[in-house]
Amino acid sequence: MLPTGSGLGTSSILVGTVLAALGRACGRAYSVCALNHAVLEVEQLMDVGGGWQDQVGGLVGGAKRAYSAPGLPLRVKYETLPLCPAVRARWERHLLLIYTGRARLASNIVRSVVRRYYAQSPEVLVTLQGLVHGARSA
Repeated sequence: MLPTGSGLGTSSILVGTVLAALGRACGRAYSVCALNHAVLEVEQLMDVGGGWQDQVGGLVGGAKRAYSAPGLPLRVKYETLPLCPAVRARWERHLLLIYTGRARLASNIVRSVVRRYYAQSPEVLVTLQGLVHGARSA
C-alpha cells in the first residue's frame, strides 16, 4: 500500500481508474488522452494541486516523455520511450523504492515552485531549463 503523500501520483491513478471503470460500465471506452485530461480536471476540482503530468505516469505503462505547449487549455501529450532489454534489466536491478515516512503533498510542492517561478528565482529557472533540456535530449 502506498501512503497518502507518497509523491507517486496515486490520486491520479485512482481517479483515472474510477473514470475508466465508470465509462466502461456505461458502455464507453475512453482513450488515454481523454482520461489524462479528465483526471486533470477532476484533480483541479478536488483542489489536489498535483502536477499537470502526474496522471500520465500512472495511466501509461513504461518509460515515457510527457509534454505540453504553453498556454490554456493545457493539452498534455506523451510519447512512449523504447527501452532496450539491457537498459530495462539494469533499471530493474538498480531502482529501489524507499518509504521515508514523510508525506510529500503535491499541492504544497507545486505552490512553492510556482511562487518561486513567478518570483524568477534563479535556482528554479535553472532547474526548469535543465529538466527541459534533459527531457528533450533523452
